[in-house]
Amino acid sequence: MSWDVYIEIFGKIESAEALSDLAKAAAVQGGTDWTASLEGADDAAAVILAAAGEGDSFALMCNEATSLFKEVTAACRAHGLSYVLHAGECGGEGYDHMESWEPGMADPYEGPYDGNDPMVGLTDLKEAMQKGIDIRGLVEDLERRTLAYVTERRIEVAPEVRPELMASAPKA
Repeated sequence: MSWDVYIEIFGKIESAEALSDLAKAAAVQGGTDWTASLEGADDAAAVILAAAGEGDSFALMCNEATSLFKEVTAACRAHGLSYVLHAGECGGEGYDHMESWEPGMADPYEGPYDGNDPMVGLTDLKEAMQKGIDIRGLVEDLERRTLAYVTERRIEVAPEVRPELMASAPKA
């Protein structure tokens, strides 16, 4: 099965290694728009640094992806970068799956998505009611696990990363 996948990455890149790992994974898995791939890890790193300079998140997308950016999400988790990923069957309408993670979560949240919001099944709602769980608490938990509460999503680069990156760059 192939997917249309979109991921938004945010948080602070603390080392040149983190930037390099994310850039390498991004370069082989997607592009900055639906039709163009990145031209390698250096191009991906430049796009990430540009996004940081503009106060934006780093967004990556791919039509007809064969995986849900597993290398990118692994790099994010390894280096403490938050992400929200949306995916839908290639050629379908919209997204029907989401995955999200931020530092402090043991595992990523994964669940159904209706294109605008995460979905909760009737079985889950009934189970919550039977346990006496206030639905408000269920909504708040879902918002937290899907990172819906994060309204300012920016990728940042620690000031010491740029000189470290320049020192490790091959000399011409």
